[in-house]
Amino acid sequence: MIRYLFIGVWVMLIAIGGVYGGLMWSSNYANNSTEDEFLPGLDYVKTAPITVPVIRDYKVQGYVLAQLVYTVDAHQKKSLPVPLDVFLLDEAFRTIYGSTTIDFEKLEKYDLSEFTDGILNNVNSRFKSKLVHDVLIEQLSFITLDMVRNKLVQRH
Repeated sequence: MIRYLFIGVWVMLIAIGGVYGGLMWSSNYANNSTEDEFLPGLDYVKTAPITVPVIRDYKVQGYVLAQLVYTVDAHQKKSLPVPLDVFLLDEAFRTIYGSTTIDFEKLEKYDLSEFTDGILNNVNSRFKSKLVHDVLIEQLSFITLDMVRNKLVQRH
C-alpha cells in the first residue's frame, strides 16, 4: 500500500515538474524572440491628422486633410529628446500651406512622391542625419469651403 502511495506521489511530482518546465521554457522563448524581432528594425509611426487651410487670392478655398506614416530606426527614435512627429507634421504643414504649384482640387495629377520626398529631405536636413527613412501618405483629401458650409447647415 505504501508502495502505491510513493508511486502516486512520484507520478504527480513528475507531471507538475513537466508542466512547470514547459511553461518556463515557452515564456522565455516568447520574451527573447519578441525583443530580437522588433528592436533592431524600423518602426512605422502614424502621425495625427492635420488640417491645413488653402488660401488663394486672399480667400480660404478649402482645407487639406492629411495623415502621414513614417519609418524610423527604433534605436534612434528612443534616443531623441523631442518627438519626431512634431517635425514631420511641421514640414507637411509648411509644404501644403506654402505650395503654389499643387492644385488640390485635382490631386490625381500631382506627383505625390515629390511631396513625400520633400518632407523626408527637409526633416532629415533639420536633424543633419538620415533619421526618417520613408514617408508614406495615409490620407490626403481636399474639402472645399462649400462642402464645409453644407455640412454645418445640415447639422443645424
